[in-house]
Amino acid sequence: MSRTDQIYNRVRDALLNCDQFQKDETLRALFVDQRVYPWRNSLSNASSPQERAQGLIDCLHDQYRHDTKENGLVLFLQVLSEHHDPATAIHHRLVGLAGELTAINISPQAAGQVVAKPQMDLKAMRQQLIEMDDTELDFFCEVHFPDLAQTKFSDNMAKDRKILLLIKHCRRDNYQVLQSALSDHV
Repeated sequence: MSRTDQIYNRVRDALLNCDQFQKDETLRALFVDQRVYPWRNSLSNASSPQERAQGLIDCLHDQYRHDTKENGLVLFLQVLSEHHDPATAIHHRLVGLAGELTAINISPQAAGQVVAKPQMDLKAMRQQLIEMDDTELDFFCEVHFPDLAQTKFSDNMAKDRKILLLIKHCRRDNYQVLQSALSDHV
């Protein structure tokens, strides 16, 4: 079992110790908090606390706020912890789990995969590529994306076309590899 799966299991166990998971209505009431409000209509009805806990994890593990780039499940754990007395073990357990999830940055692509969450948007990444001269861009692609550089680029290809091909190539992993390569390049 991966570290991420272990954390999800501990999150599920912690959620099942919270009264808010006894009924759909009490769980939904937590989504009035502005941090998790964007997902207020995303939860499905469930027939048991176990289904509610799993449904919440499935719903929020790969969601990020567009404005703050914070993970939805982390934000929910923070909100839920504030509904428990700070002197209780469940409060500290929820806060600790939120911290663990933040530290490993749950992937937006799939449960169980650990990658860095997006820190720069596509526009910023494109701008960083535009600022490279043609030789630097070729070198960058040879180092970080050799299959693309060797099979799709030609000697007379315009820089704008290379950037477009690179961005299209990186779309399949939600630009995570491109972001990482650009971070290493600086």
